[in-house]
Amino acid sequence: MGQHWSHLTPTKRIQLDAFIRAGMKPTDIAKELGVHHTTIYRELKRCTYEHLNSDYTTETRYNPEGAQARYEANLRAKGPELKIGNDYELADYLIAKIRDEKYSPEAAIGEAEVKGWPFKTHICASTAYNYIRGEIFGDERKLHVHRFRRGHNRVYDFEELAGHPFHAGADLRLIEDFVDALTRPGHPFLCTIEDSIESHRICYAAERSRRTGETIRMDAAE
Repeated sequence: MGQHWSHLTPTKRIQLDAFIRAGMKPTDIAKELGVHHTTIYRELKRCTYEHLNSDYTTETRYNPEGAQARYEANLRAKGPELKIGNDYELADYLIAKIRDEKYSPEAAIGEAEVKGWPFKTHICASTAYNYIRGEIFGDERKLHVHRFRRGHNRVYDFEELAGHPFHAGADLRLIEDFVDALTRPGHPFLCTIEDSIESHRICYAAERSRRTGETIRMDAAE
């Protein structure tokens, strides 16, 4: 059986903090903890902060307790169990292979098969295509979209809209547009009723997908 990748447990996060303070490199830490090196890089990218020392110098630190709290919060937010069985070790493996090492889903699945399939959930390449197409992450100001297969990255910047009320001011604009349409003959709508309904259908379908783990096709969505 090949190497078995595991996810970061609370204990491993505490060990990760100790290894970082000892000056170990992420690749060496990954070997010690039995996780893929990209897992360590992603963890450090998400869960480090600038600490202000008493002499007013700063240093980058890792927060293991905060990282675990964030992980548990994300699990609660995922809703019902995914079809891959919430097998996050498998998910980490697929992300590392497809996104970081540029494997095709078939190659990633094939390598796992050769290694004796060291995961609790068994899937085929077509399932990997459905679930590991990419990732989306961001905050209230920027949205990052990463497509694994194409290696395509795109950043949507909402800096100018941040701080505006009601969907970044969009709701107010729609109300203003509606009032203009009633009071100014010939005023064109910013969008049609059909477009507005379709955008809401997309939002509902996205939430349904998040909660059920299903792939929603809009031509079949209710």
